[in-house]
Amino acid sequence: MDEFFISRGVPENEAYAIYGASMALLSLFFILGLAVRFIADRYGRRPALLINIIGMTLGAIITIISQDFLTFYIGAILGAVFLTADIQMLLMNEECPPEKRSQFVTSVMIMGLLGALLVIFMRYLFMSGANPNWRVLYFLTFIGGIIVTILAIFTLKESSIYLTMKARKAANPEKFPEKESFAKSMKSVFKLNNFRTIVMILIVSVLAVVGGMVARSYWEPFMSQNFTFNEVNIIYIIRYLISIPFGIMIGRINDKIGRKAGLYTTLICAPVFLILCLLTISLGNVI
Repeated sequence: MDEFFISRGVPENEAYAIYGASMALLSLFFILGLAVRFIADRYGRRPALLINIIGMTLGAIITIISQDFLTFYIGAILGAVFLTADIQMLLMNEECPPEKRSQFVTSVMIMGLLGALLVIFMRYLFMSGANPNWRVLYFLTFIGGIIVTILAIFTLKESSIYLTMKARKAANPEKFPEKESFAKSMKSVFKLNNFRTIVMILIVSVLAVVGGMVARSYWEPFMSQNFTFNEVNIIYIIRYLISIPFGIMIGRINDKIGRKAGLYTTLICAPVFLILCLLTISLGNVI
């Protein structure tokens, strides 16, 4: 914030407004993650995951070398696009035993949260003091991306489900046309037996994206303007420590009771946590 705006003469309030709006608009680029999903269906999960990892690594590199906000934002866009694609989750869902699928997925998400806790530890090391170096944080993604890319090239196998789909397509090419119009594809979606479930998932996804856009435009400026550096780190630690047991709980519900129960539990808990957050902020302003 200081490097790209305030140190260049931009007023602080205006800087926070620009940064907040830019981070909110970043959510609109999530839809480009669908292009990576298209690659996964057309050419395979393995090449799509490799592109995904390389894309996130490239985004980290651009962010590290950025000298202005536009370059920084391009790196952030690449990170958002390839992070949204979630090809690793697609592979996980296809390869895990159905009765333990949610637990495996939850384990991967928890590993991501532990990585976020590592970022907070690095914030203490490199962003405190008179000369903070925020670029070091992106070296985690850069170094991790290179290591994972090398491992994936030599060890990652194609999804068994994709190989089955490919074999069925080769055996019955007339049932799987290479090119299909968008209108015809949409018509086939309306005929699916689980169409209502798909609609509900789409609605929840749209609400999540809109909520994320609003939260991103408000969260960062609010935290920076109202809390000290150490307080922000503590808040993030509490946030992730709450998320880990909650994620484990949802995973257990999904596997033991069912996916619908897990979805309903999440939909109930999300507004409850939001209301608690708003009440806490309101009480803080009163006090």
